[in-house]
Amino acid sequence: ERSFACTECGKCFNQKQQVINHQYVHTGKRPFACMECGKCFNRKEQIINHQRMHTGNRPFSCTDCGKRFLVKSSLNRHKQIHSDTNHFSCDECGEGFRTKAFLVAHQEIHTGAKAFPCPDCGKSFNWKGSLDRHKLIHTGANQFSCAECGERFRAKSSLIAHQEIHTGKKAFSCADCGKSFNWKGSLLSHRSIHTGERPFACTECGKSFRLKSHLLSHQYVH
Repeated sequence: ERSFACTECGKCFNQKQQVINHQYVHTGKRPFACMECGKCFNRKEQIINHQRMHTGNRPFSCTDCGKRFLVKSSLNRHKQIHSDTNHFSCDECGEGFRTKAFLVAHQEIHTGAKAFPCPDCGKSFNWKGSLDRHKLIHTGANQFSCAECGERFRAKSSLIAHQEIHTGKKAFSCADCGKSFNWKGSLLSHRSIHTGERPFACTECGKSFRLKSHLLSHQYVH
């Protein structure tokens, strides 16, 4: 039985503190402020997780490879890399995926829907992060600056990749074989060699591919 109800929307909770935290959704109040940067949060656990960005503390460690994470949910997602289980299955074709995000991206093959449209030009994207990067085109903001040479970039990922010119470091490393990459997307494409995952399926014949470029080349057959 859930005995604590929100007076605004009627949603019920097991504990009084849960309903107090929930009511901030209606009031817009963010009572927990970070002493380092001033960013405010609805819940205490959110500010605790955020403050680890400033301290560098990553308390959640993978028992398989030792990689550490700020929050437990990130560790749980990461552990699926080491698992052979595909927990998320497509209702249309039955193909299985290790993460819900991969399943959602795959389902757009069947629906054609892209969930994140740009309010300025209408272009749609599969991922919110892709939309956020795209919107910088409209604002013209080059907000990420290289400390070495002063060159500025719209996206943080572009800055990180650029900085490797100065450091020679490749930031994204494969947990299976140790090969390193400049871009996270390149690492994800490489990872499919180890997982066997083929997320890009042809809508004409159903054949699947590791890389989108391979799918596009194949589609010329049809």
